Amino acid sequence: MHSYRPGDFRLDIHDMEAARLGIHEMETASKALNAEMAARQETRRAEDATFAKIGRLFCEVMVPAVKPEATAHERPFELDNSSNSGASTDQKHIRVLDAVGDPDGGIFSSSPKDRYSKLLKPLPLVGGGDPDAVWRTLEREFPWMSEANDTFAAAVAVSAAGRGYFRCPPMLLVGSPGVGKTRWTRRAAELANIPRQALSLAGARSSMSVAGSERGWSNARASFPAEAIQSLACANPLLVFDEVDKSADGGRNGDAVEATLPMLEKETAARYFDMFLLGNLNLSYVTWVLTANAIGAMPDTLLSRVKIVKVGRPDRRCLDTLIPSMLAEVAAELGVDVSSLPDPSTFMVSLAKIYEETASIRAVRARMEEMSQCHMWTPPSRRLRLV
Repeated sequence: MHSYRPGDFRLDIHDMEAARLGIHEMETASKALNAEMAARQETRRAEDATFAKIGRLFCEVMVPAVKPEATAHERPFELDNSSNSGASTDQKHIRVLDAVGDPDGGIFSSSPKDRYSKLLKPLPLVGGGDPDAVWRTLEREFPWMSEANDTFAAAVAVSAAGRGYFRCPPMLLVGSPGVGKTRWTRRAAELANIPRQALSLAGARSSMSVAGSERGWSNARASFPAEAIQSLACANPLLVFDEVDKSADGGRNGDAVEATLPMLEKETAARYFDMFLLGNLNLSYVTWVLTANAIGAMPDTLLSRVKIVKVGRPDRRCLDTLIPSMLAEVAAELGVDVSSLPDPSTFMVSLAKIYEETASIRAVRARMEEMSQCHMWTPPSRRLRLV
């Protein structure tokens, strides 16, 4: 049997007291550590605020190019009637882009600004003319497109009445393949004295061709209208979305047709955000023309934003007025005078036969270009030998 010894009890009490003192010391040390960490965090926050303030002052004082454009106009999109060098004093100008953002915060990343520098400067609003003359020319060359001719000439009339620049509400030309829809847009732009650029959406499998893409990709670029306006140096060009009914469903990569919607609505177009430029574009002065063969599968969200203009087929009699203008276009593309090409009467029967077989102006024009080239040169073995 274990015998009791008083010393054992005293040793146990001493051990408990030591343990209690150790726990107290640990709690005191932990509180001191927490207080030190809190003080360090407060000091770091104060340092971050100081560095941020220094950075802002550096941008404002040492790098004035960071925001000269934003302060050049109180309203970046406001019309500017001052003329550029060599421009007429009554020509209006508009700044299309409010700023080029930098996602990385690097104040020296200037390549997008350099690439799209024209968009940061006031660009001219152009176009106009005699509405009667425009209408008569379109009716003579495109008599089967009367509704489109009327709509376009009316927009020219509004420009002539005091606006000072051309703009036409968005329209969708719907008609069979090869009836001259795309050619009409080119000719109408020429008559209204505005530059034109077209984008085919046939087979487009993503919204990138329309809306552009974010920076970071190897093929990243700005939206189609930004690229077009930068290239044409004009704030109100005529931009064409061709074959909109043939675009493919983009799925998770975005739909090309849906990407056009904010561009077609004037309110949203006035501040269209470009994901590459990281700035707002003013597209409210752009004239949009869309083309399609049918509208059955097109979304109502698109159809509600455009004027639908149905285009019929030209009859045989239209060729008599159509062929001379087409021949002039062929001569311009070949870079020769129209007098060097064959007389239209010499191949009218052949072209009429092609049209009766295909009902396509595109086929007629292709054959005309082929015959014109053959008229200028043929292999020696095929030339007529005079004896």
